[in-house]
Amino acid sequence: MAIVDPAFLSSPVTEADPCGPDLDENGDAAFMNFFAFAPFQLPETFFTDGRPFDPTDNEFREAIEYIPAMLADVMKRTRDLRLMVFLARLAILKRNLDEFVDTIAAMATLLERYWDGVHPRPRDGSVKARADILDELDVSVVTISLQFVTLHTDRRKGIVAFRSTVLAEQEKAAEGAEGGEKPAGGRIAAMTQEQIVRTLADAGEEAVAATRASFQRLEAALKNIRARFAEHTSGAETPEFGALLKVVGGVLTFFSLAFPDPTAPEPEDGEEAGGEAPRGAIGCAADARRALDAAKDYFCLFEPSNPALPLVAQAIALQGKTFIEVLAALLPDRHSYAQFSIGGENAFKLAIAPLGDMTPTRAEYFDERQTPRKTRRRVAPPAPLLIEAPSVEEPAPFEEERSEPESIEQEAQASAEEPDAAMSDAPQDGLAETREIEAPASIVVEPEQVEPRPEPIDYAEDYEIDAPSFSATTRTQALLLLDDIARYFRIAEPSSPIPCLIDRARALADKDFIAVLGAVLEREES
Repeated sequence: MAIVDPAFLSSPVTEADPCGPDLDENGDAAFMNFFAFAPFQLPETFFTDGRPFDPTDNEFREAIEYIPAMLADVMKRTRDLRLMVFLARLAILKRNLDEFVDTIAAMATLLERYWDGVHPRPRDGSVKARADILDELDVSVVTISLQFVTLHTDRRKGIVAFRSTVLAEQEKAAEGAEGGEKPAGGRIAAMTQEQIVRTLADAGEEAVAATRASFQRLEAALKNIRARFAEHTSGAETPEFGALLKVVGGVLTFFSLAFPDPTAPEPEDGEEAGGEAPRGAIGCAADARRALDAAKDYFCLFEPSNPALPLVAQAIALQGKTFIEVLAALLPDRHSYAQFSIGGENAFKLAIAPLGDMTPTRAEYFDERQTPRKTRRRVAPPAPLLIEAPSVEEPAPFEEERSEPESIEQEAQASAEEPDAAMSDAPQDGLAETREIEAPASIVVEPEQVEPRPEPIDYAEDYEIDAPSFSATTRTQALLLLDDIARYFRIAEPSSPIPCLIDRARALADKDFIAVLGAVLEREES
């Protein structure tokens, strides 16, 4: 059951004043009483003595018993982000994903329709008060609560949630540790990313469609709110939602891997699969490099002073590098002291830097690795007009090509024509049926005449056609591209530092110069 009627959330209070009065400025008694009581009934931290917050706890249920009625009473008369953020926090604490998403989507709608009217209203052109209120959605209590939201319930494995991956990592870290305890997750199953993807795929797309749609709406709403702030104000007053979007992006990655490209149509026969890449089109390291280059090109061409540019450039420089090379690049003064701790109780230290020569980089890392759906059958190139006669032990190159016909029709046709061709080329005594060539290796002979083959597909050209292309002409497009890149690396190469660099690039991309200085310069202690 919804805490507040969804109809209240984004509908106008009146036609004359869609957002109603500012009850805080008016000193409204109900509004004041609500904020003097309600916020103190919510937990400040998600874990207590290592135990996760339980929304079914009787003490919590009694504490919030009167909050829905109080909240509905004031929300009928005003459209205030302070009330809506509280509602969203309460909803996610109760694991009510739908109401959490509805509330954030309603805030995005209000900001889009009534930017100047929704409370708290801008003061002297500043909306910092709004940004500070919305930042309460990015605190750990909210983001961890979202991690515990059920994505799917498996009869054998238990509840699947984003938190499952965290529990799996904690369990792995606790293995062998003295006094190690199983991490607290309640009924949440500890599962790796691969196990989650496999479980969701086994459940079927229809079984998780509603949950997936909710997370897609949530991502769109958060980015819509951020876009409205970027449109009307400076980057310093724009809420980032970094931690929240990281969880949402991780969940959507699970679904994307379990059910790849749900809306992408299969290319028709003869249709080129190239063109502009849709979101989520990054499928291999080569795609990621092209996407990084596209993001870098945008900042170079349009925003060379943006602090995201050097971070993206550093990400490009680190892609394909080994762990030791990454340490040397990011920690030049400390990497030589890095050590692996090997063993349990009687552990020994293994220096990392000397292992560099054993782990060279490989150029094949950037090879195209297309998904089976996009891989096209390649036609072998036709035999040259003159070839060297092979030795007896080796089959002729053009016979190797014929060993795998390009189609069933060609195979049948070749089978029908082979007897005639063999009879015409066989010696008159009829002893040679294998058509072995006994000429010396240096003698050049003409190959057997075969049916004309289709025009060969140039390998490099074929990859260029099949490979997605990426471009960005606005900051929003560049940042969305960076989101997809980070999402790819978190799944395909979790140890890569690239997602960390991208997270920082996103956090700084919309900020003004003074805010960037505060972020990159160490504060002097007085």
